[in-house]
Amino acid sequence: MPPLTLSCVQLLHTMKVPLSKLVATLQCHPDITDYLSIDQCIAFLNLIQLIKPTLLLALPPGVPGPLERLPLSAHEFIRASLGLTHETMKLVWHVLRDIAWDSLDLDEADRSNLGRQYLRSFLDHGPSNGIGMQYYCTVRLSGLNMPNSLLPPFTTAQRASLYRP
Repeated sequence: MPPLTLSCVQLLHTMKVPLSKLVATLQCHPDITDYLSIDQCIAFLNLIQLIKPTLLLALPPGVPGPLERLPLSAHEFIRASLGLTHETMKLVWHVLRDIAWDSLDLDEADRSNLGRQYLRSFLDHGPSNGIGMQYYCTVRLSGLNMPNSLLPPFTTAQRASLYRP
């Protein structure tokens, strides 16, 4: 298994997945690191956590999950965010779906903090795949913290200007 980088360690801090479970899964599927770095594995798990409320809507009644396959919108959003091929994305979901699904649910503060880390992915790849960011992060506007769902709709240019680093 490749060594952990500083960004990887920072991502692990925000993750709601036990590291031992991730390591055990990667040891059982060592070929996955041929397609995906450790940083990308963690980013994948974090993105699944952020869009999990949307994924829950795709579950048939009475089925606890995880989904056998990701909905196309979620598949394409994560694939584009991580720069993966279609086939690699299918493999990654197959290998990591149980870990991603069984992760602890995020509270509002964790969701907001994690959402900010992936804001660029939501802005770049979310709209074209029907993935909104209103549930995933809070923005600071005029000194007030407001969920994005309470903000008026913005054009793409207006939205981009709000989130410039």
